Amino acid sequence: MKFSAMVFSFLTVFYAGWTVTAHTSGTSTQQMQTNNGGSNDIDSTNDNSGATAPVASLYDQGLAASKDNDFKKAIDYFQLALQSDPNNADALNELAHAQRKSGDLDDALENYWKALKIRPDFPEAREYMGEAYLQGAVEQIKLLKNSGAEGNEQLEDLLKAFQDAEDQIKSSK
Repeated sequence: MKFSAMVFSFLTVFYAGWTVTAHTSGTSTQQMQTNNGGSNDIDSTNDNSGATAPVASLYDQGLAASKDNDFKKAIDYFQLALQSDPNNADALNELAHAQRKSGDLDDALENYWKALKIRPDFPEAREYMGEAYLQGAVEQIKLLKNSGAEGNEQLEDLLKAFQDAEDQIKSSK
């Protein structure tokens, strides 16, 4: 999906009334199991060393790596957790967060959408997805600024769209 179409999709969802809330320090293992309909039994999977590790442990290690800004390691942990539990909305959301922080917006947006398909009422995923779209829009502004006179009209149009979005957000309070 092209970035502009993804931005339009996000804005459509956002303006349809979805509430965006702040993400705190991550979902606990118990919350993750409850939120994803899991029991207290934790599945296991193999890590790169051949040893088995509980999915929740991999998730927690991914959270710790993210907190330390080691997003490459976090991505690895969340991907391992998802091998055993591919429909874990929390792991998908945190994987997407680490991907976004690593600059991989396309995969991040895909994983935010997957998490939201599993759990439509997931404020953290909505917040992070919104931040991803904003990050992508800022990147487009930088590219337009560097394109010289050819991009001036499009830059003005994009900046106007930002202003229009800000006005719509303010008026929706």
